Amino acid sequence: MSGLLLAAILTAWLGIWGPISLEGLAKWQTLIGACITAAGVFVAAYNVTRQMRAAARTREEDRLERDIPGLQSARVFIDSIGPMLLPPFRHTDGLKAVEYAGVTDNGRGLLKELERLIPAAPDQVRRDISGLLSSVCHYAERKEWCLDYIRRVESGAATDDHLISARQQLDACERQYPEACANLIDYNHQLARRIVRDRVRLLLLRRQHERQLGL
Repeated sequence: MSGLLLAAILTAWLGIWGPISLEGLAKWQTLIGACITAAGVFVAAYNVTRQMRAAARTREEDRLERDIPGLQSARVFIDSIGPMLLPPFRHTDGLKAVEYAGVTDNGRGLLKELERLIPAAPDQVRRDISGLLSSVCHYAERKEWCLDYIRRVESGAATDDHLISARQQLDACERQYPEACANLIDYNHQLARRIVRDRVRLLLLRRQHERQLGL
């Protein structure tokens, strides 16, 4: 490319000033050499920059091709639970749905469960789902414990030492459980929008790559 640039310069020179005088050329030898060197440096820097951009596009394509199926698997997992997290928000239905989805440990081992169930999903997505699903299970189980305790107190099978606290916690769970369900479903919608954005991004990158290759 530097040769082409030199040829263009010489052509322009001949067109404007006519034939080159070797005696006059000798006077400008240093400047011409510096210009040619600068042109070579510019061309080299341009090529390196272009290669770096191409490599960055390739890495981004690879990431998107890897992430999109993982995001879809995460959506499928949430979709298997989602219908049981809608009004009237029966907490027992939510716990059953989590169990039916294949989760055997909804406590501290939930993240490892998700690594087993949706291994292709990005790490951050699994952590997000783990936190949201953990809240759903926590409030559902807490609500069930409060209801069971109140039933036992009313039947005389337990003392009422913690009855006031249980009723307060039950009231809190009545608010917090639907919110936790809504947060998980909303996150699933966010994943859907992210998949669309990533697909568009991947398509644009592929087209840029094709243009670069002249396809």
